[in-house]
Amino acid sequence: MNKRDQLNEPTFGEKLSPVLVEIETAIWEHDAMDGDAPQYTNDGFRAACEIFISAISDRMFANDAALGCSLEYMNEHAKIVGDEIRRLVREHTNIDTYNLYKPNKS
Repeated sequence: MNKRDQLNEPTFGEKLSPVLVEIETAIWEHDAMDGDAPQYTNDGFRAACEIFISAISDRMFANDAALGCSLEYMNEHAKIVGDEIRRLVREHTNIDTYNLYKPNKS
């Protein structure tokens, strides 16, 4: 049992989830009321990608663990999914996600 569990503190995901739901609600409201492209900055696009990758990784690791997969398999699975996400973003936006972390991309 880790220290957070002993103190009965919420997980990182539990703390962050209300903020993510608030962002989701704002997006739905924008889409329903305005409909114009949100025109995310590079920093905003990078943040959205990181949030998606974090969420899918969380669920993927939980699923792999439930299936009894080895840590080595889970690591390889994460690399494959990361490469697939990078390819998907590049194919549909012409943005290489590796370049999102270079300086002066705002």
